[in-house]
Formats: sequence, C-alpha cells, structure tokens
Amino acid sequence: DDPKNPEARLAAAKTMAAARELAAKFQADLPDATVALSGSVALSNAFSEAVARDLSTLVPLMYVVVALLTWLLLRSLSAMIAVVIVIGLSTVSAMGLAGWIGFTLTPPSALSPIIILTLAVADSVHILSSVFSYLRRGYSRNEAIIEAMRVNFMAIFLTSFTTAIGFLSLNTSDAPPFRDMGNIVTLGVITAWIYSITFIPAFLSVIPLRASGSSETDHAPGMAILATIVIKLRWFWLVAMTTLTVFLAMQIPKIELNDQFVHWFDRSTE
Repeated sequence: DDPKNPEARLAAAKTMAAARELAAKFQADLPDATVALSGSVALSNAFSEAVARDLSTLVPLMYVVVALLTWLLLRSLSAMIAVVIVIGLSTVSAMGLAGWIGFTLTPPSALSPIIILTLAVADSVHILSSVFSYLRRGYSRNEAIIEAMRVNFMAIFLTSFTTAIGFLSLNTSDAPPFRDMGNIVTLGVITAWIYSITFIPAFLSVIPLRASGSSETDHAPGMAILATIVIKLRWFWLVAMTTLTVFLAMQIPKIELNDQFVHWFDRSTE
C-alpha cells in the first residue's frame, strides 16, 4: 500500500471495487445490517478518488469563475480569453514538467493547479489592466502594450520571484507530498511569469482590442473616495489595523493540529 507507487494505487482501486461488490451483495442479503469498508486500502483509495473528483469539478469551476470575473472587471472578451489561455498554458506546463521530472500527484500536490491558477491570474491582470488604461488615454495599441510592460515588468518579476522562493521553502518539510506541491507550484509560477511577459503582449498585438470607457473613467470614483477616507483618518486606521493584527496573532496558538485522516473527508465519502 505505497501511495507513491502507481501499481499500488491501481491495485487498491481494484481491491476496493471488488470489496464494494461484496459489500453490496452482503447488504442485499441482509438489508438490516450495516456494512462498512475500512482499513488502509480503503483510506488510500478514498484519497485518490477525492483528488480525481476535485480535479474534474473544482478546477473547471474555478476557470469559469475567473473568466467571468475577468470579463466583468475589464469589460473585454479579448482580456478574458488571454487570461484563460495563460492559466491553461501555465497549469499544463507545470504539471507536464512535474510528470517529466517524476513528481507524484498526492492530495496536497493535487492542489497545485488551483494555486497556479490564482498566481497566473495576478500576473495577467496587472498587464491587461495597464494596457486598457493606456488605450483609454489615447495611446496606440503597440504603445499601450510597450508602456504596460515597462511599468509592470519589474513588479511582476519580483512578485513571481518571491512567491517561488516561498513555495520552494516547502522542501524543508518532512512530508514529501508538500515538497512536491511546493516544487510544482514553483514551476507554475515561473511558467506563468514567462507566458505573461511573452504570450500576453504578442496575443494583444494581433487580436481585436478595444478599451471601453474614457480617460475620465480611468480611475474609479469609489477608489478616490476610499483613498480620501484612509488619508484623512490615517492614524485611526494605523492604530486599528495594528491592534487587530496583534489580536489575531494571539489567536494562532489556538489552532489545533489534527492528523485523523478520516476527518479530512466530507461525509459523502463512505
């Protein structure tokens, strides 16, 4: 029962299939009895099934949510398509490199596509929002793309670089699955940065591109009001946020560590 061995996982799946058939037959013969499947094989198979179920439902759902939010915020079909493509390229590249290197997909490392999706969106949206901002100011398409890259390049690089360092630190973990997750996400962060600074500008330069609104609406009135409030009450917010941060930090010791694996699953998992 080695979770890192594909043959062991396949054997566990076959064993569970046979056990379920036997349990169903037993339940049919004795309908008043309660039949439960337990043991290390059942637990290992439950992890595999949970990972497969999440990858087939949660990841596509997140793609849809990100696409809709991108369209609503940037009001551009082109921007939405660009973001979805970058996310897809980054995720596929990271998972492909992970498979080529020999990483194992476990419940922790299976979260990697979702994490990569979040980070890839950040890089893309920064560039896209700047491009549309410059277009509304009267820049030509190429001028807007060049200026957006000039303004955002270093910020995106530093963000990606420090994020990669953070996830690489998971290699100090005693649990191999978390090391794999850190390394896979790092690959996703690097590929997302590469695609953001190469694919996004090239893609925007050839597709129909139009910025809605005008230069007067470039800065939302709500943000200006918020900035005014924060500046006028800066000492209040400084003290209030510091107090809140200290209070929440004091609650960290109350977090409980729970390694009871059966409690990790939803009640729908038998």
